[in-house]
Amino acid sequence: MKYVLLIGLALIILCFLRRPKNRRSRAAGTRAARQPERMVQCARCGIYLPESESARDGACHYCAEHRHAAQDRTD
Repeated sequence: MKYVLLIGLALIILCFLRRPKNRRSRAAGTRAARQPERMVQCARCGIYLPESESARDGACHYCAEHRHAAQDRTD
């Protein structure tokens, strides 16, 4: 019985020793995978927003509120 307890205690200690290494490697992997997105300025109101959320008309970018301005210029 005491050998079972010693083996169990040894396994618990090993789990605690290995745990912080796994957390650091996972966190480093997720940080490295994400890239910051380019921010652009709305040509109408001047607010900055991610490029993927903007409406583009040539070299000009527009926010969601002023998307119609981009469409009006092309009509």
